[in-house]
Amino acid sequence: MIALLRGFAYAWMAVLLLVVGASFTSFLRASDSVLEALNKMTASFDPFNTSNTILIIVLVLPAFGARALADRLYKGPRR
Repeated sequence: MIALLRGFAYAWMAVLLLVVGASFTSFLRASDSVLEALNKMTASFDPFNTSNTILIIVLVLPAFGARALADRLYKGPRR
């Protein structure tokens, strides 16, 4: 069970990294220049872009939760 949770956490983060990498690639392919692509990337991944920031946090939470649960199960109950 613990190995399954840890595997899920790592797989989930790997998929998210691939999705972010694909978005970077799409920015580069859709832009006329590298500078324009960088401007679009910084606008999209700006911390003050609240909708994107909330979406990234919500998508990362299952991986963090699975990893925390795996650590909790590994250590056992608190005394």
